Amino acid sequence: MKKNKVIGLIGSIRSNFRHLELLKQYILDSNNKNELKKKIESSKVLYSNTDISLAFSLLGAKTYAKEIEIFSLINLFKKMDKSLYSLKSNNKKEISSLDTLSVNNENLENLLQIIDDSSGIVLGTPVYFGDRSSVANKILQLTNKNKLLKNKAFGCVSVGAKRNGGQETAIIYSLFEALVQDAIVIGNGPKTCQYGGTVVAGDMHQAWQDKPGMETCF
Repeated sequence: MKKNKVIGLIGSIRSNFRHLELLKQYILDSNNKNELKKKIESSKVLYSNTDISLAFSLLGAKTYAKEIEIFSLINLFKKMDKSLYSLKSNNKKEISSLDTLSVNNENLENLLQIIDDSSGIVLGTPVYFGDRSSVANKILQLTNKNKLLKNKAFGCVSVGAKRNGGQETAIIYSLFEALVQDAIVIGNGPKTCQYGGTVVAGDMHQAWQDKPGMETCF
């Protein structure tokens, strides 16, 4: 039996994945957006803007879900052993080893089980040329391969350095892929009722300052 659980998937390579349990505790201990904002603003731990945006989404989801979870997608992938510039030959085997999206199978199986047990998913991503991050794109390929999004609620939040700087298109691409996988896609609610959470932030740990952006995430 599926749990009434909503998962936030962080698709940012800047994610402060080592301190996500603390961020989750901030969410659980907050009764409203202002309380969460104060906790993040005063925190000695710095979070990526995608971390923060997803935190506000999960605060909203907490109203309906019995359980929330937050997971950084960079934990799925193996570390790059060497840089491209360190290669002394054009050896194809060496070059193939540079794939930074090679999956840690143990971590992947754990995450796929968490997703399978969930009822809702929020994917967070920074904007790269109007599209998602590579890791956010990769997880949608993996869920499609394993047929995991069918009948699940699916939403998306995105962060860019400027207002209307590609956030909407990054979200639309993700929602389209989720629809293809038979998910039930959702956007943000009033006042704007658009595609999802759209946040403006550049430097690390600044997303909480974007009040209208946090409202769309919530």
